[in-house]
Amino acid sequence: MIEGVLKEGFITTSYDSVVNWAKTGSIWPMTEPRLPGRLTMTCRPAVLAADAPVSLDVAEFEQEIEEKKNAPPQPDPEQQKMQMEAQLKQQEAQQSAQLEAQKAQTDIQMKQQEFAMQMQQDAAKFQQEMRQSQQEFFLKLEQMRQEGQIKREVAVQDAAINAEMQQQSHEQAMRQKEDQDVD
Repeated sequence: MIEGVLKEGFITTSYDSVVNWAKTGSIWPMTEPRLPGRLTMTCRPAVLAADAPVSLDVAEFEQEIEEKKNAPPQPDPEQQKMQMEAQLKQQEAQQSAQLEAQKAQTDIQMKQQEFAMQMQQDAAKFQQEMRQSQQEFFLKLEQMRQEGQIKREVAVQDAAINAEMQQQSHEQAMRQKEDQDVD
């Protein structure tokens, strides 16, 4: 490209060589609409392209590539459908298990309440039977006391009658003895 270098610091070349060199690293053909026979554009898209945010920044582009490499493979639609169905079935099974557990818990609570009520009824019945037994016992005790009093009174009366009878028999025996002694 460079045809000659002079001693005074000048470089000599042709115009076409400089233009071709400039075209290799420049956006010049897109921004120059006045050159005939060339594919050119107006400057508006180039300005917009320069002002637009860079969507393919090298760091972002490399990060996207790395993410795609490290990302798990995307399942096909059938696999996604099967996974969704499996998740739905799992959720249904969990809900069913929760409902079963709630039902079992409710049944246990009802059984506990029934048992507690039965225990209260049995305790009340037992207390009533105990009161009745105590009343019967005290009635019998009172009857026995009364019978004992009567028996004591009868025993005292019997003892008095026996003593009187003995005395009378003793007196009769003494009279008979006196009568025999007198005869």
